[in-house]
This record gives sequence, structure tokens and C-alpha cells, in this order.
Amino acid sequence: MRKEWLLLKPDDESVKRLVEYLGIDTFLARLLVTRGIKDEIEAMKFLNPDKTILHDPFILQDMTVAVRTIIGARDRDESIVIFGDYDVDGVTSTALLYLAMKRMGFKVSYYIPLRLEEGYGLSRDALKDLRDRGHSLLITVDCGVTSFSEIEYAREIGFDVVVTDHHEVKDILPPANAVINPKRPDDSYPFKGLAGVGVAFKLLVALNETLRCPINPEEYLDIVALGTIADIVPLRDENRYIVREGTAKIQSSPLLGLKALLSYLRIPSENLTAQDIAFKIAPKLNAAGRMDSAIVALELLISEDMDSAMNTASRLLKHNQNRQTIEAKIFEQTSKDLEINHRMNDDFALVIDGDNWHLGVLGIVASRLVSIHNKPVFLISTTGQDGKGSARSPSGVSIISLLNEVSSLLREFGGHEMAAGFSIDKENIPEFRRAINEAYIRQYGRKLPVFKIDVDDVLSLESITPHVLDKLEILRPFGHSNPEPKFLIKGLNIEKAKTFGSGSDHVKMILRSGDRKTLAIGYNMSSIFDDFKYVKPNLLKVDAVASIKSDNLYGLQSVKLSLSDVNLYIDPVFEEEVRDKNFVFEFIRDWKNQQPASQVKNDVSALISELEKKLSHKCPEFMDISSKSPWGTFGNIRLKNPFLALRILRNYQKGLKTFIVSAINGTLAHTYYSLQHYLDAIKPVFANSLYRGSLEENVIFVTLPFFVENFARILETAGEVIFDEPAYILSGIFKGHPDLEGFLSLIDSVLDISGFTGSVYYDDLKEFLADRRISHVYKPNPIKKVGIIDNRGSRKKVEQVMSIVGHGENVAVIVDSPHKTVTLAKSMGSRLSHALQNGELIFYNYMLKDFQRSVIYSLVERQKIRVLITTPSSDGLGVTLGNSNIVFYSAPRNFLEVLDSVSTRPGEDSELFLNLSFNKSDLLSNTSEMDRLFPTIEELEAVYQDLKDVLPAPERDIRKALSFEDGISKVYLSILEEMNLLNYDGNVWYSSSNGELDTTLVKKTLRYREGIAEKRMTRWFATKLSTMTTRGLLRSLTNSEEVLRVG
Repeated sequence: MRKEWLLLKPDDESVKRLVEYLGIDTFLARLLVTRGIKDEIEAMKFLNPDKTILHDPFILQDMTVAVRTIIGARDRDESIVIFGDYDVDGVTSTALLYLAMKRMGFKVSYYIPLRLEEGYGLSRDALKDLRDRGHSLLITVDCGVTSFSEIEYAREIGFDVVVTDHHEVKDILPPANAVINPKRPDDSYPFKGLAGVGVAFKLLVALNETLRCPINPEEYLDIVALGTIADIVPLRDENRYIVREGTAKIQSSPLLGLKALLSYLRIPSENLTAQDIAFKIAPKLNAAGRMDSAIVALELLISEDMDSAMNTASRLLKHNQNRQTIEAKIFEQTSKDLEINHRMNDDFALVIDGDNWHLGVLGIVASRLVSIHNKPVFLISTTGQDGKGSARSPSGVSIISLLNEVSSLLREFGGHEMAAGFSIDKENIPEFRRAINEAYIRQYGRKLPVFKIDVDDVLSLESITPHVLDKLEILRPFGHSNPEPKFLIKGLNIEKAKTFGSGSDHVKMILRSGDRKTLAIGYNMSSIFDDFKYVKPNLLKVDAVASIKSDNLYGLQSVKLSLSDVNLYIDPVFEEEVRDKNFVFEFIRDWKNQQPASQVKNDVSALISELEKKLSHKCPEFMDISSKSPWGTFGNIRLKNPFLALRILRNYQKGLKTFIVSAINGTLAHTYYSLQHYLDAIKPVFANSLYRGSLEENVIFVTLPFFVENFARILETAGEVIFDEPAYILSGIFKGHPDLEGFLSLIDSVLDISGFTGSVYYDDLKEFLADRRISHVYKPNPIKKVGIIDNRGSRKKVEQVMSIVGHGENVAVIVDSPHKTVTLAKSMGSRLSHALQNGELIFYNYMLKDFQRSVIYSLVERQKIRVLITTPSSDGLGVTLGNSNIVFYSAPRNFLEVLDSVSTRPGEDSELFLNLSFNKSDLLSNTSEMDRLFPTIEELEAVYQDLKDVLPAPERDIRKALSFEDGISKVYLSILEEMNLLNYDGNVWYSSSNGELDTTLVKKTLRYREGIAEKRMTRWFATKLSTMTTRGLLRSLTNSEEVLRVG
């Protein structure tokens, strides 16, 4: 989540005026101005909120009529029912009027609807039932202002109706006897920010005054404060007085129900703050309405004896515990869904659905997900074919505007900027997910909102004195429109740090500036050390945005910081020491979004010069022979790769187009990705049977079948054709293959611009080169000090790696995909955190960015890494670790991967151990993958038959119609396209022929021809790996003929 600190800059003139007029200090004046309080009178009332701040309730429109209607009901001995909402505001409003009016002699009852069964507000069924019970006057609290038809019905069946509400008013008011709402457009009441319980309180005050004050309404300010805080209304104007006085009453003499609840929660009432009420009390009261009936919360507030209050509090906390359990289960399920469906994490809006999720907690879970991901969240509970959802959004994103754009997919919806509810047909959810993300992109672009934190001022730790604490106390209570001040405190040293809580979600630190120390606590902030997991906290400094608390532990006043956000950075004194290791963990944590510390320049000339210098020293023979044409260089792969890179770069610099030809995709990919760190600047192209681009690029890697298929086009533009690892072409995998015949018939016509290079050299290749009088050099690759540890069949791979690292040895773990390098690095990193000092573990794969590859090569060469997890095509990074253990965690796909893993640079004398940790299922996985990528004729026939039989007539997109996954669809459909049975317009595949599938033509397609050799090599090598002894494998490292001669 991106966060931005905004340092508020109060108007200097306004600050100066407050200082001069009120006689307050600049610190307090600045805080007032940043809260928008610039007027001297408003500031005085804000700092000294007394009873005079309360407005005359009769200013409220219809108040006189409401009071007259209620008193008239009493005079006629009519029964009155208070109809409340099920949230805390509604419950406290109901409790307030019920307790006070009962005490004043009214015949009064109450009703709160069930959230899940009746929904929000008035309903005809409830109204009829209440009327049948004999009630004559209906008083709504915290609801009713939009219930036009329901109140019309209530009047029809004989109710008098008084509406008290604070929600937004529609164009027409309901036909009640009186509608009290400060947000009425015709209402002149000076403060529009009352909660529902605040409006009910104004009715109570007016009623009490009219009846000549039989009670003191302020005795109920604790109830009013509770609802006001819970409903997150502005703590300004009379709300400030209500909450301050109400909180004070709770501190000194709380209601029996609140006293019982505080007792269960072990919260001392005397130190209770508005924030405690908001975060510790209100959620418990809300739980009843969410899980069952809000009547439990109401009964708690109106309890008349301590025994019943304690029993009711116990019931309420059970509801809350049930709410927490259900909430945790739904949150866990949503987290698993995000973990399984990786693509959803890239969405700009999260849409997650589940069967029979409890509707009462969806909003809470959605809010929690918003706080984590800072993006809109839509949670949908499905039952049968029906879906009901709750949506939440971060600040700056309008949920309701997003839903408006996709309304055609919804049954109904409603809400406001940051929260909404909706219903949807289950079958529409996938389309809704797509559409809501497109709506987000249209409205907000491809960026997530920034989480902004307002900072009131910059302080030093030394400047936080008792005087500052006193000034902050004056600003209480804190809440909406009067947030607790946050300060930026820079350059603090971390003396100690540790996590705490059941999930270790929170962090506790001792921070120091000079000789001054303080405790700092950050809730749900344990992740702040993620970027520095392997860096000791005392090597870091911190800039903290925090609120300041007075800590009176043991009767001694001290300061502690409540952290909102922090910026950790390396102490400059230790920067050089930890820079590399900090890169490592940033990389492991979020390699996709990692950015270079400085601008990376790719200088081709400098790289050519560096390679020429290195190769002239290590193998001048390669340099000499390559001046002839055709040429051949064979031997150590540690020399072959840089030499091939040099040749390509030189051609590029001269403007010559280079084609690199390799037998199969496996060997071609190995070389292509091994050379990436050399060729990043020139962006080479990988072309095989699935390639759809042109052949205009300067450097193109191609398979042998592709070369034969496109020979005429290649010959027209090629400056040089380099055959990489030609031994594989002659190994037998192309036996009886048309592309071997094509190669042999075409090679002579391209010899004058050709070169041959490889790490394998044996008699068949030697004879091929001699027959064509190709000048070549062979520098044998001495494999020294290599031992093989045979753990084939083991299922304890991770434990083997752990053991090696535990003995202080370097290890390179080779896996078969980039995804596995990432997941294995993260899992091992957490398990090896004690064994590795400051992040000596890293992964490498061909999907990395240029600068990442460069830094990783540097780290490995400088012996900064002990555990490397890599794909096979790393150009020998594993052996560069020095005295390494090379662990084949996944089975190698071809012999080139094995040879590359143990070949050291000439002159190096490292001791290596080749640990074979793959098992039979890994070998089977390799062959299965080839079968998946290169379908048989029978499989292709089945797919084509499906296209003809199943494809709906109006459906043009074949891949969508048959639910093909992306990778596999490209394989199958490209073959059919090559046979002119399908067309592809760049976006969708569509049928272009009703013809039959000609199996003879299938065998001639480029993909099928590639697959023959690919499958032969994979199966042959898998058989060899499963049966060859360690002695035989060791022997093959210097004489590979036994492994390569297929057949």
C-alpha cells in the first residue's frame, strides 16, 4: 500500500490571531487552525465546551408539533412505541427515549427490527404487528426519513407518527405528524452533524422543557455520547459537549449495563476515552445486531439491576465472540482465495464470493481487506443462485459511482461514497468482477489510491514535555472532524524492537534521540520490518508519524508514542554494511515492483570491451578462430557463453543481423536465458513455432525446425547464423526427421556466414565439421573435484537444503520454473532466518529485470550469497558461489542443464557436490509437460471435433467458448491456424473453415515437428536420469556421448 505523509501548513495569520485573541500558545493555535478552527469565537467554544453551546431544540423544524403529539398521546393514555435501528446509534436512541419517557410517566415500549430478516428501517409487517398490539403513536429514531410508503401505511392504519432521524433527506418528506431532522432543507438548525441519538436527545430536552423539567436530560449524556461516538459524526459544536460530558459520566458513574460490560472487558471506567468507546465498546454493542438481535444490546443499556446487567453483558460478548469467529473464518477464506488466484492480486478492485457467508459481518471483513490492500473490496455471499454483497472502498474511491457503471449486472444496490450493499445473480459474478475493474480503470486509471496521513507538526523527542501533553489534553475528545494530532518525529534510533499479540501483528519499540527514550507501539504494524528482515533493528533509524500519549504507569508521568506510520532506513553509519543485504530482502519481498537504486545504463561498447579483454586472456584460440568463416568453438560452457555473447554484440554494433539456431526449445531456451545478463541492452527475440512477430529484429534465437521452415527469409537478411550446441542436432533426436534432412541440405548454402559453438564435442560432431572443412577449436572442459550425492527419490528436499546450510556450506538449488524460485526462496527464507545472517539468500530466474540480474551476479561474485535458488539457465551462478553444493531440486530437462551447473571457469579450483534430489514424479512431470505443450494427433483431433460440435454458433471467440487456458490454447489453436482451419486477428481465434482435419498436414506443421525432437530428448534423458549410476553420470560430464546419443 502506498502511503503519503501530508504536513499540514496552517495559515500564519490565523494562528497569530488566535494566539493574540485567546492568549494561547502557538503550538495549540496551529493545531486548531489545521482543524479548520480559525474564528476566535469558535475556537473559544471548542476549547471550553460548556452547556451554553447547546442549541435550542425548538429551532428544529416540527419540534413543537412533535412535542404536542407526544404529550397528546400521554394525555389520552395511548401506548407509544419507539422504533429504532439495529446499530449502536439506533440502539442508544431507543434506550434514551425509552428510559427517559418511562421515567416521565409515558406508556412506552420499543421495537428494533432483525437485521437479516427484516432489513433496515420500517416495514409494513412490523407496523401492522405493532398496531395490532395496541400502540397508537410511533416514534422513529435513527430511521424513517426516507420511509415514505411505510409511514403513509402507518398513518392509514391509525398511527400518529413522529420521525427523528439524521440521515440525508430525499426530495419529499414522509407524511408523518412531525419530521425532526436537522438536514431538512427547510430547517434552520445551526448544527447539522448530530447523530440519530443526538436528534432524539434534542426531542427529549424539548419534551422535558414543555413538561416543566420533571427530569434532567443530561443524566443520559452517557448514552448520547456512546451513540454519537459510534456513529462517527463530527465531534464539533454541541457534539463536543455531549461527548466530553457523556464520557466524563461514564468515567464517574456509568450505566449499570456499561458498568457490567466494562467489568467483563476489564477496562477501568475512570480512564475511558472516546477512542476506547469507538474501538472497544461500540463494536461489542454492534455485534448483537449483526449476529442476531440488537435487543440484547438494548436490554444491556436499560438494565435495572446488576445481576441482569451482568447476564446480558455475557450474552452480548458471546454474540461478539461469535461475530469474531465468523469474521475470522471469512477473512481467512478471502485470504486463501487471493493466495490461490494470484491474478486477483493484480486487480484494481477485489471481488470475492463465498457460499453462505454471514451477511452481518461482510462489511467488517471488507473494511479489513481495504485497510490491507487499499483498493475497493466487494464481498458476496451466495445462497443457491442468489448473491448479496457488501462493498467498501478507501478514501478517494467512490463505491457508488463504480456500482452505477455496472448496474445492469445487479438486481439492486445502494450506499454512499465508501460503503454500499448490493444483490446480484450468482452467474453474473465473473462478469461483474471484470466489469467493476474496467469501471475502476475508466474512472481512476491504472493506479491505486494513495493512503494519505495528515501530519500536524514536526517535533523532536526532546520537545515533548508535560506542557505539550497538557495542550493535547485540552483538545479531547478526539474523533471525526477532530482527529487526534499526529506528529512527525525524525531521526530516531531503535534500541529494541519486538512483535506481540496472538498473531505477532503488533510491534513495540524503544526509540531514542540523544539521551531521551520513549516507548512506541504500532498496532498491525509488524510488517514495517519486512524490508529489513535481515537487518538488526539497531542498525536502523526511523522517522515516525505518531500520536502522543501520556503514560502514567506506576504514578509516574511519561510519554509513549502510538504509531500511525514509520519510515525505516539504514543508519548512514552502517549504510555500506547493509546495502547489499537490504537489496536482497527488498528483492525477495517484492521483486516485481522493485526499482533500481540508481539509473542503470546499458553500454554495449563497454560490455564488448570487457568481454574482449576477458576472452583474450582466457581463450585467445576462440578469438583467433572466429576470424575465419565458417568457424567453430567448443569446450567449457563458461567460455562458450561469453564468447557467443561477444559475437552477437559485435554483430549488433556493426549493424549485422544474427540468427542463433539450436536443436530444440529446451537447448535454445537454456542459451537464450543464460545470455540474458549480457544481452539485456539489445533485447534479443526468441522465435519458435508459437512466434508471431516479424524477423526484422537484430538478434533472433530460433529452433532448428523454425530455421528450416523460414530458411529463405533468414538467408535474405542474416549477417551471421550461429549454430548453438550442434551436437544435439546430430544426437539422434532428429532421426528420420524431415528437419534434419532439411538442415543437411541447406547448411552448405549458408556456411560462408555461419559459426558453430557448443559445450559438447564428440565424434559425430567432429566428423560433421571435418566434412564441411569448418575450422574449429576444442578446449576440453575439465570437470574436477565434483562429487555426486544421490538422493533421487527423496521426498525431504527442503530438509536436505536446511542441513547443508546448517553446516555452513554454500548451496545452489536448481528448480524448473521462475515461480518455484520465488515461492521456495520465501519459504526457505523464513525457515533459515536464524541460520542466515542478514539475508544471504536470493533467487534468480529469467523473468528478472536487467538491474536485478546485474546486482545478483555482483552479489554472487563477491561471495555475499550463501543460498541461491535459481532456474537452470543462470550461466553458472551456482558454481560462482564457490565450493558449492548444487542441488537439483527439480529434475533437469536436458544434459545441458547438468553440464552448465558444474562447469567452473578455467583456472578456478572449486570443490563441488552435485546433489540429485529429484524423484520419479519430477521426471514424469518433465515428460508430461512436453506432452502438454506438444499435443498428439489424437488430442488435436479431439479438440477440433469439440470446436465443430460444441462451439455455439454466435460465439466467435473459440478460446472463451471452450474455456481454454491461455498457454494451452495457443499451442492447439496455432497448429489449426497453420493448417488454415482457424484464423487469429490478434485478439481472438475464430473458425475459418468447416473442413476436416488432415493428419498428414498435422505432421507437417511446425509445432508438431518441433514436438517430435522435444519429446524424444525429454523421454530419453528422463530414462537416463532414472537409470544411470552416479559413476556413469560423472563420466558423462567429461564424455557426454553416452547421454546424448539417442536411440
